[in-house]
Amino acid sequence: MPAYAVEFTTERGLQRTQFTLDDDRPLGPQVRQILEELRGTGVMISGAAEDELTVVWGGRDLDTAQAPQELGISPQRTLELHMRRRARAVKVPALSAFVPKGAYAAGVSGLAGALIAWLVCSTITDLSDALPTYARLDLAVGGMFGALVGAFVAGSDALRRRASVPIDAIFGLGLGLLGGLAGAAAGAGLGGVLAPRLSSATFPIARILAWAILASAIGLTLGMRWWQADEHRTVDGAGYGALAGAIGGIIYSLPGPSEFWQALAFAIVGAGIGAGTCAPSLRRSVAILELERANGARVGLTRLREWALASGSSVPLERDGSAVASVICEATRCRIVPAAGGSGVRVAGKVLTATTELVNEDRVVVGDAQYRFRRRRRATA
Repeated sequence: MPAYAVEFTTERGLQRTQFTLDDDRPLGPQVRQILEELRGTGVMISGAAEDELTVVWGGRDLDTAQAPQELGISPQRTLELHMRRRARAVKVPALSAFVPKGAYAAGVSGLAGALIAWLVCSTITDLSDALPTYARLDLAVGGMFGALVGAFVAGSDALRRRASVPIDAIFGLGLGLLGGLAGAAAGAGLGGVLAPRLSSATFPIARILAWAILASAIGLTLGMRWWQADEHRTVDGAGYGALAGAIGGIIYSLPGPSEFWQALAFAIVGAGIGAGTCAPSLRRSVAILELERANGARVGLTRLREWALASGSSVPLERDGSAVASVICEATRCRIVPAAGGSGVRVAGKVLTATTELVNEDRVVVGDAQYRFRRRRRATA
């Protein structure tokens, strides 16, 4: 068995002696045996009663549950035994259910795009050379609706994540346009099939189905924007879209001021598509990192910056355009890693000097910005 030089501090100062260690046995029992041998000779390592023993080799703390061979240590460097103050147990706030602000913001963005689409479409009061039939008119309205809702939802999602807003908005516009055209065509086709069987009493059912198909198609194609990160967003968008579309169709079929009901139906469907493609994904995340304060003031929906943290995700935290730290998630555990040369980052009131695991309700301060870390699922080893 190899012999290691072991250093420790007593009342007489720093001392060194030799001990043999078995490479295949856990380090902890062997270190306890060393301590017993030292006590037998009247040697006690300096430290307070509440301190705990740490074993250091080459500047790193060793996991004493592992064997020397597993730890990759050798007698070429000295083993150091230190008594350090035991870290106080920190009470971690219990996990509680909450709705991320991004869920509201996504709904608002979809609503805004839908209302703009309604304003544009409301200027079309009759058929024209460009739109000679009601089938083409439906396609134009469906395409316009999907394009604007898609652009607003995808663009605002990119804004919240500090991604490229123009690129995401263009993708959202194209995918929304595709879904709007496909949904409008499918709804028109369904109407053509059902027309001979419809009466004045059953006609609203066909309208409701057409709205549901349109919204479901837009939600499905828009969800493809995030397919690589979360493929479930296509299903979310389609499901929420179908439900919102059905509600919109019912509202549009109400008696009274048709323009008002149409505008309300557009708004509800747009909000449903926006919430559907974004909110469930946020709920499935391991944790949410949210910009809570900036420039000394609380952040509202218009300036919201928010990230859904999942396994394998990494979010850089910047100050003056340079990354000073990164939040990294692996499985269900998230940690914050300081960047090379980064300084001034504080976590839970303490200056960040080394990689630190984040716990529920931690606040991370970067310059004049404060972020809030909230867990949605309990961390596991």
